[in-house]
Amino acid sequence: MQATAISERGNLTYRAIDEDFDLTAKRLITVVLRASTSELRFTPFFPSSPTQCPDDLTTLDFDFYLVEDEHINKDISWSASSTHSCSGLLPNAQVITEIPIHADPASDIGKWKPTQYHIQVRGRSAAGTTLYCGSISSSFYPGPSSAGEHVINLEPMAA
Repeated sequence: MQATAISERGNLTYRAIDEDFDLTAKRLITVVLRASTSELRFTPFFPSSPTQCPDDLTTLDFDFYLVEDEHINKDISWSASSTHSCSGLLPNAQVITEIPIHADPASDIGKWKPTQYHIQVRGRSAAGTTLYCGSISSSFYPGPSSAGEHVINLEPMAA
């Protein structure tokens, strides 16, 4: 038996698997759904102008590349975008949710191996021009981020 929960965006967010489930008798059961996604909490930082937020930056794009055996896959595993915003001169902290993880829902939570991603980040203008870029690598566990907030350095693209 497999039970799943799908988000409004169509992403698998929770699931449970019971390979020994018996369908021969009618019964009422409780199923514990375990998280199948994670999140990234981050604040963009602009080393080239650390005391001001770029006026022309509107969107941050994230390409997640799965890391297996210390090798970064060449194909994008997952992508996301967020609207860039500032409070005064400083960028606001943000959260990317529903990041897919590759955990075995039948195992104990404490035994799950984290999913590792290398993340390429691009900052774009309203016209779609890439203005800034940066990258980070991180490990992801099921559920809310327990790694705290990341700082992502975004450098201006060469003209």
